[in-house]
Amino acid sequence: MPVKNVVFIGHLARNVEISYTGKHKKVFAGSAYQTSVPAAFVKTPDQMIGILGRIGTDTLGHAIVQKLRDYGVDIDGLEIAKNEKIAWFELTETRRNSSKRKFRGSLEAGYKIPTGIPEHYKHASYLHLATMPPQQQLEWLVRFSSQLSPDTKFSIDTLEIYAKQFPDETLKALDSATSYVFINKEEWEILETWGRKNRHFDALVFSVPVIRKQGAMGARIIYPEGKSFHVSAQKINYVNGTGAGEVLAAIFLTLRAQGKDDKTALQKAVELASLSVEDFGIDHLFKQER
Repeated sequence: MPVKNVVFIGHLARNVEISYTGKHKKVFAGSAYQTSVPAAFVKTPDQMIGILGRIGTDTLGHAIVQKLRDYGVDIDGLEIAKNEKIAWFELTETRRNSSKRKFRGSLEAGYKIPTGIPEHYKHASYLHLATMPPQQQLEWLVRFSSQLSPDTKFSIDTLEIYAKQFPDETLKALDSATSYVFINKEEWEILETWGRKNRHFDALVFSVPVIRKQGAMGARIIYPEGKSFHVSAQKINYVNGTGAGEVLAAIFLTLRAQGKDDKTALQKAVELASLSVEDFGIDHLFKQER
């Protein structure tokens, strides 16, 4: 029987999310949280959603761990960093599009990657390296990829800030994907422009399907042979878009692990990513009807 499990790797954090309108809110976040929580929203009873990351032992750290338990996320992959704090990020949208934003923060406990991986994570269908510095993604691949089942596929996401600061490392990380690459228009343009100047290629090319996140326009999956299809986003009451890309990747991979085809999985992923921007954070998704 195929393994349906999905494991998400990333940070756990407290975000201050500031909308382009000036409204703001403090929320539980970090790429590991923003992927594992929506994945738990659509998982089946026989499906495990795991999380790999380091978390501090401060009050917020304990609160996030409890939230993950409540949502049904397997937390055996969480490494508790004693006497350390959880990461924090402040993201300010500069326009009605979360890919246009200012970013500052500190990784705190997330400066290091976990030192191990639980045995039952090693046979997951998908292992997703969510948005984090590409140096950490590459470090994780070097340290742990050889321990995984040959059937476990890697998918990788990036962030425009990291693409801009570390383009070479970002491209190396994305090139390591064995299932899907998740990327938005701005990140694509940053990396393609840098590549033309420094890697001497005309266009980005990946050996796996690419899911281009297009915000209010939805998403497009592009296959290596050139075929593609587009899924439109529904109309929503936009509040803040931080985390929408993580939601899209999480839902897509969780449904693919269940055996859904690319189109069906992407349609549901775009739908829930759209709903996620109707409020700050992503916890409000659990208030939606399943």
